[in-house]
Amino acid sequence: MKRKVYVESTIPSYLVAAPSRDLLIAAHQHVTSEWWRTQSAAFDLFISQWEALVAKDPIIDEIRKNRQEIAEQFGYDLRAIVADARKRQKAGGKTVVSFTRGKKTRTA
Repeated sequence: MKRKVYVESTIPSYLVAAPSRDLLIAAHQHVTSEWWRTQSAAFDLFISQWEALVAKDPIIDEIRKNRQEIAEQFGYDLRAIVADARKRQKAGGKTVVSFTRGKKTRTA
């Protein structure tokens, strides 16, 4: 049986955000991406459906509504949500940077 892990909201954000120019945030994105790629399958992942005690704001309410609809669409499966976000990001036509190391070619 897999261990259950609550995934805080910055994790999916780091996974699908454009690479940051801020060194600390870029490092967080890299570590998050590596953990997701190498470790996340070992856990049952959960996200919060509700964030209580936060002041009302129409923009935040719209974001929460959209997030709720996406979560319901994918049965609250965080892996499916992130995969869909990455797919939509790729289809958007913008360059997506990968933090995985590739083979370096030697120059003479």
